[in-house]
Amino acid sequence: MPPLSRRSTTTALLTSLLTLVLALGGISLGASTAAAATTYTLAASGAGWVAPGGARTLTVTFLANGAKVASSSVSLQYKSGSSWVSAGTVKIAAGTGTVAVKPPTTGRTYRFYSTAAKVGSNAVAVNVATITPSGAGTVTEGSSRTLSVTYLANGAAVASSSLTLQYKNGTTWVKAATVKITAGKGTVAVKPPLPGLTYRFVNAANVASASVLVRVVPATFSIAGSGAGHGAGMSQYGAYALAKQGKTTAQILGTYYTGAKVDTANNPWTTIAVQVLGYPADARTSTTIHVDGPFTLAPAIGTSTAFASAGTVTTSVSASNVTATVTLDDGSVTNKAVSATTRLRVTWTTTGSAAATATVAGAQGTYRYGTLDVTSLQGRINVANNVILNSEYLYGIDEMPASWGTTGGQEALKAQVVATRTYAIRKLNDDKNVKKYPGGLDPACNCNVFDDTRSQNYTGWKKAGLTANAPWVQAVDQTRDDSQNTVTVVHDAAGAFAETPYFASTGKGTGWGTANNADVWGTAQLPYLVSVADTWTFASGAPTDPYASWTDSLTQAQVKTLFAVADVKAVTVTARYPGGLVKTLTATTSTGATKAVTKTAEAWRSALGVQSGWVVKLTGQ
Repeated sequence: MPPLSRRSTTTALLTSLLTLVLALGGISLGASTAAAATTYTLAASGAGWVAPGGARTLTVTFLANGAKVASSSVSLQYKSGSSWVSAGTVKIAAGTGTVAVKPPTTGRTYRFYSTAAKVGSNAVAVNVATITPSGAGTVTEGSSRTLSVTYLANGAAVASSSLTLQYKNGTTWVKAATVKITAGKGTVAVKPPLPGLTYRFVNAANVASASVLVRVVPATFSIAGSGAGHGAGMSQYGAYALAKQGKTTAQILGTYYTGAKVDTANNPWTTIAVQVLGYPADARTSTTIHVDGPFTLAPAIGTSTAFASAGTVTTSVSASNVTATVTLDDGSVTNKAVSATTRLRVTWTTTGSAAATATVAGAQGTYRYGTLDVTSLQGRINVANNVILNSEYLYGIDEMPASWGTTGGQEALKAQVVATRTYAIRKLNDDKNVKKYPGGLDPACNCNVFDDTRSQNYTGWKKAGLTANAPWVQAVDQTRDDSQNTVTVVHDAAGAFAETPYFASTGKGTGWGTANNADVWGTAQLPYLVSVADTWTFASGAPTDPYASWTDSLTQAQVKTLFAVADVKAVTVTARYPGGLVKTLTATTSTGATKAVTKTAEAWRSALGVQSGWVVKLTGQ
């Protein structure tokens, strides 16, 4: 082997020395790389954007003379002012290293540096986009809600830019709008469908804000129901259906007033006072009474005044008294004053060819029978029609179509008369109890009964005077035996007059029927007012019942007030009383919370403002 030259020896020694130094610095070179002078390069990548607290991966490539450094480590540094500060050590393997960084909200610039090779990488900026949304909440369907966003870049408001508004569809985010950013702020109105949408804002670098949930609740709730009335006692359409099946009056009444007895009672030809106008339903302080024939005005104290022809009496309240003026139709008397009195009674001929009819402005009926008493009550004009209970009053009751009597329903009409009579007798006997009302009249109305559904619907001659209503008048007479001076009534097991409530129709549903009185009103349960399953009202061949189904609605505001919650997404019937009437409704809010409310059936009918307690379902719309 020839001897080595001095130059070759020197080169070998220098290479060995460099290799030793780099090895001590943690840089391992391949044989070919170490054989010549070495050029080192560090290249950093990963610049971009993150959300506050978000991490971003930086990558470094470490080459020696263009070849990957097999094994080494470099320092990660970030810039602070004009200095570079160490942030950790990054291991290099096969020429590459990675590190995750979480810059502060002001962002940071990073680089990699090899102390051994005394070489640094290029700087990479990791910016922080702070996108803060607001506007989460609940809206009613069809309403819009404004979402707001604040956009900061490295802690400073972005002067001018735009963000993309997205909504979530399953697992995918879908673009909804472009939102302009000025001085770091932007707004956008959204109108999501039921049950709501989740939104977010995203910048061009795909940095997203937190999500914002806008819940949607129905603006209205549709109520589907069936039946009409309170639901206790006799169903009128049910009575009609039973009559058409051939059931008798006693059988119909026995069906609905279970265990009560259809019986007779003495007929004392008692007078009952029916309020036809006045407190508390009417706020009038005056009214007119027109009589289409001769009439007489009688004050509480003093002399009566007779008028020989038809005319109008104008009555007004004057403190606790009533004042009046009279004008006759023939012009013979004009505005004749009548002395003030605590009670003004109007009488006229009620029978024969000279029979007249009185009309009261504001009242729902006309009046052939009895007298009219005008009084002052709570500063309002009050008018009561005094009529004989078992004839004149019952003739004028308008609770069931008289036409049913011509289509197989006469027994239903008679059942209605008996229920109506029994109710009125109970009320009259109660009012005439001197311990309760010394004057025999309820002081709340100067009457015994009202002329509407607060008591029983009474229109007087408007009902009794029509030829078409003759079957009803006949039903009244058929349940009164003048030869024996008795009337047909309903007695309870103890022989007292039973409570005989009635209503239009039961609801249509499997197993549905009438209700227990305790469930309807919350009163003590009576043995003869119990729930009765109705299998006949809606049976094949039964008369058409217009109350078989109905719909109504409530607003979101009404429903959330009813349940005392912030909003309502859904309402379900969660419990029913025997007979199918609603007992408990449960509301679900937009957050998923639930609240159940239980009421009597009649309280629910009032609260919902519907025809009956047979509520089938409530549907948000």
